[in-house]
Amino acid sequence: SGLFVARSGMPGTVTVGSSLPGGDARPNLLHDPNLPGSERSADHWFDTTAFVANKAADGTLLAGNAGRNIIRGPAYVNLDVGLIKFIPLKKDMRLQLRVEAFNVTNTPHFALPVLRMSDPAFGKITHTRNSTNFGSTATSFANRMIQLAVKLEF
Repeated sequence: SGLFVARSGMPGTVTVGSSLPGGDARPNLLHDPNLPGSERSADHWFDTTAFVANKAADGTLLAGNAGRNIIRGPAYVNLDVGLIKFIPLKKDMRLQLRVEAFNVTNTPHFALPVLRMSDPAFGKITHTRNSTNFGSTATSFANRMIQLAVKLEF
């Protein structure tokens, strides 16, 4: 049996990096920040020049017009498969052999790009999502994993 999952990237919101009451301030949006797929890379996921901090004449940070979740992270594709074989032994007894493989294609699952304008890595993808970080909410499936099992049923 198998399980194939494909989905678009997670949405993300660009912030200026300085807080206003109620949360981080969003910048002003000058033009569409999304790049064609052929121009995207881990070092340049979206057009960072599309954003500018919205400041008053005295330098006070103001809320900008950029919407929530206007950036999409990398797409996600995963394939898990499993094989099970039952071997009869005696009356009312059988042996179960099982092989399960997770992320068979060993596809890396990249996290969202850095979305805080004050971060030097703004617009770059700096890491992959990895489920080995127990309890982390920003995780996905890990590298390819294969597990074997033998079970005696009686």
